[in-house]
Amino acid sequence: MQRATDGELTAMVKELRELQTSCHQTDAKLINLEVEMALLKQGQLAAEVRDAHDRRNSFEETSLARNALEVAQAGLRESEERREVMAVALAQKEKELGEMTVALQKAILSQKGVAEISKSWIKK
Repeated sequence: MQRATDGELTAMVKELRELQTSCHQTDAKLINLEVEMALLKQGQLAAEVRDAHDRRNSFEETSLARNALEVAQAGLRESEERREVMAVALAQKEKELGEMTVALQKAILSQKGVAEISKSWIKK
């Protein structure tokens, strides 16, 4: 077996150091890639959480709007029913007013008739 010379050993040590440096650089790049992947995954998870939150909020907002619409429609139906009842009551009052007007006219005419008869009797 041959022995390595000092120059060969120095060259070999130098190559080993370069190899070790290259391995460290590769490890650093790998760590950087793993960190970058973790950040991307974290960003993706955050986006998924935001999307789920937005969908839930949209669903809740839609539900709230739907409920508010139903309440408003119920109020509108109640108002329409009250309006119809009031329209019937108004028609009834107008009918009563018409009847009272006719009765008042008859009473006035009757009073005029009585007054004229009284005048004619007083003249006699």
